[in-house]
Amino acid sequence: MPLTHPLFLPAAHLFPGGGPQAGKPLFQHLAAAFSGAGDCYVLSRFFLHTGLRDSIDGQLVARYRPDGTPAGCLVIRLDGREDGGRSSSGIGDSLSDLCVLPDGTPALSSRGNRTFLLDPELTGLAGAWEGKYGQGAGEFRLDIPEHFKGSFATAIRPTPSGRLLCVLSEFKTSMVSGGLPNLIGTARGPLTPEHRPVIDVFACLRLPEDPAQNRSLPIPYTCYAGAPAGGDHRPGPGLAAEARARWPELRWFETRPGTPAVVAEDRYVVPIFDGFRPSRWSDYVYALVDEAGTLFGRLDGPGNGECSPFPGDHRAVAADPGRGRVFHVNESGLYVWSAEGERLAVLSAEDKAYRPLKRMHLMGCAPDGSLLLARHDHNLLLRVEMPDDVDELGPAVQAALSDHVRTRNRLKKAHTPADWLWTTPDAPVFL
Repeated sequence: MPLTHPLFLPAAHLFPGGGPQAGKPLFQHLAAAFSGAGDCYVLSRFFLHTGLRDSIDGQLVARYRPDGTPAGCLVIRLDGREDGGRSSSGIGDSLSDLCVLPDGTPALSSRGNRTFLLDPELTGLAGAWEGKYGQGAGEFRLDIPEHFKGSFATAIRPTPSGRLLCVLSEFKTSMVSGGLPNLIGTARGPLTPEHRPVIDVFACLRLPEDPAQNRSLPIPYTCYAGAPAGGDHRPGPGLAAEARARWPELRWFETRPGTPAVVAEDRYVVPIFDGFRPSRWSDYVYALVDEAGTLFGRLDGPGNGECSPFPGDHRAVAADPGRGRVFHVNESGLYVWSAEGERLAVLSAEDKAYRPLKRMHLMGCAPDGSLLLARHDHNLLLRVEMPDDVDELGPAVQAALSDHVRTRNRLKKAHTPADWLWTTPDAPVFL
């Protein structure tokens, strides 16, 4: 059965007077991941103008039981509240990624290879590999050798066997001072508060274009060809250059990676985008890479123009390793591929039955292969069961979208949320 439920905000804990008094809260649901028990964790950012010059900016992680009821919430960052309120989580970074490790620990990461491990009940931090924070605006004053002594990864994805696929940022590979995601590898063991495994790097997005501007340093807890990766030592020629050589129609200016998806134990989708003023005509590729770093193919489409993932920032892909399928949702519809990159199905959002897909964002796949979609402007999460037979995909998605609309209307009537702001009912909230 499809499932729709609200994404809650603990308004009473965040806003003076028990709720927002001015302005409209702006939400961005950044990532979602499932535990082995079926609980869903969602990382969100919120922002609210409370006056002419005052605002509240923060992030939180919420946990939902398999039936969609809220089980807990941790406010991990909170800045700017009028009464001086601030989260005690100890996390001062803007986080961009969330996964659940094989042992059930939620792990949060940022672009600076900072990784934070949470208690599964969301009562607080269980441990951190946060490195060292800079002493000024941005990362340019960061003591990088000291930072590497305690950092880990920018993004993490478990494989079916429990290995960790990791994306790492490099610092100062060009005139850009901050960390840029570039290295991809797998960890040699579990990540715990007490143990940081070595990461075997097998691919990188790109090599430094100008060696004279490359001031990056090797990352000591990585290994490539017998030595730490980074500096002047990393896999080449780089996935971006290799993709351009294989598919000459790809001519982007400035590459940026998306978060990889695990298609199988030894097969991954690595999204590579044009990061220079992206538009619906910008180039991109969803590259298929194996654990040896071999670029052996790409997803067939979805295409440019009206099919592009850039409008509305619909760049994510998700994979179901159990069935060997890859999914993508953007304003033009739902796309499904095989593990070899062959397009299996397209459900066009121009069709009335699938029109609600225009407003949906892909958040991931559940362990049973269900597709997780978010309606950001309504702060709702939709879980769609995927049939084994691709020919049954259309009716299954149509039924789920129809149920979503009915459930949304019923929830709105029952709770009357202002500006689609759902408050947390009787779930523990930790600041």
